[in-house]
Amino acid sequence: MLFRSALSTEEKSSDRDTPSPDSGSTPVTIIEADGSTPPPPTTVPVYMPPSPGDGSPTDDPDPRDQGLPLAGPAAPALPQARLLGRSLRPLRRRVASRTNQVLDETATVDRIAAEDLWIPVLRPEPERWFDVDLVIEASSFSFIWQSTLQEFQQILAGQGAFRRVRPWWVYPGEDGQPRLVTRPPTQTPGLGRSHRELVDGTGRSLVLYVSDCRSSLWQRGTIHPWLQLWGQYGPTALVQLLPAEWWDTTDLDGGDRVQASAFSPGPTNPKLYLHQSPQPYADPRSLALPVVTLTEGALQQWALVVAGGGGQRVPARLFDLEWVADPEREMAWQLPVFSTSADQVSYFRATASPTAQQLAQAMAALPVSLPVVHLIQKHLLPEATAVHVAEVYNGLLRSQSHSSGAEPRYDYSPGLRQQLIQTTPSD
Repeated sequence: MLFRSALSTEEKSSDRDTPSPDSGSTPVTIIEADGSTPPPPTTVPVYMPPSPGDGSPTDDPDPRDQGLPLAGPAAPALPQARLLGRSLRPLRRRVASRTNQVLDETATVDRIAAEDLWIPVLRPEPERWFDVDLVIEASSFSFIWQSTLQEFQQILAGQGAFRRVRPWWVYPGEDGQPRLVTRPPTQTPGLGRSHRELVDGTGRSLVLYVSDCRSSLWQRGTIHPWLQLWGQYGPTALVQLLPAEWWDTTDLDGGDRVQASAFSPGPTNPKLYLHQSPQPYADPRSLALPVVTLTEGALQQWALVVAGGGGQRVPARLFDLEWVADPEREMAWQLPVFSTSADQVSYFRATASPTAQQLAQAMAALPVSLPVVHLIQKHLLPEATAVHVAEVYNGLLRSQSHSSGAEPRYDYSPGLRQQLIQTTPSD
């Protein structure tokens, strides 16, 4: 009897603590494909080396293949999730529905009193403004952003600003043309889908294309016509995974640097006014593409432009579609080649942000692993974001040929780890 009473009390307390759904709210729909990757675990395996050695992890063999696993609490991939959600508040507005109607009680009573007509007056029901299509381009560094983009998708769905959030994936097919699927390419991709499925004739859909702009789709100019088509029917933006300092090392360098602003809410890309450009608007042979990063300031600036805040600008690139599709054009970027590890470290320190340099030094004391990197962000460098992680991976790390499993392994090139450890303060 005592056990039953305690259990009943706990059940009643749980019922009281559970909030009731708001009858006046519109639930957001997250459309996920079958077999999508589940959310990241709440614990992370931390491997201790089997012997102390010289006190630093070795490059070969990987300590994770020999060490003792220990369970530790995992850290979020987007530690600034609350700030990112706050930056999207300009998009939290209601518009009149084109299909649903509700009873206007005041207007109905006025009609009865004035005209003696007992006919209900209906008005369009207010609903959320946009749908969101999150299109993720697959690349060799996709695993770095998997957890980050999953959390970003949850941020989009939890803002109360969007009717539904649909994830898509794009990767180059055997013919070099982009292929659109509803599952990550690491899983069974399934049949390809038409990119016209993302076209909304009502202009009530946002397209966020996630890429680092270093794939063959950008080099050959095959993704640009898709972006132009989506931008003709609704706001379309590029979510650049790399920081702004690295954009010139990608195929974004094939477009002119401009700034875009809007004079009305929800502008399509051809209606964006282009500053610092020889042409104020994009013509049918060009593509105007706003560029944002996964940071609070960049997302807020873009959201204000989409909301028609007036006087707001967002960085953008203006592409000549005929030129980017020319197979004989020279590639706009080339990764530097270093003869020594000291040259690579010097180049990284000259080009990387101070936060990325601190993150690289902290990562040098441990075996490189994304869950561990997230722990470093949470406890040692809370100001570090996903773009700083990308700076380290792109600037200093190399793929490990002996790696096994679904997630590729990266580590510092020979000599880099010891140089970073020696220059790291002991505290």
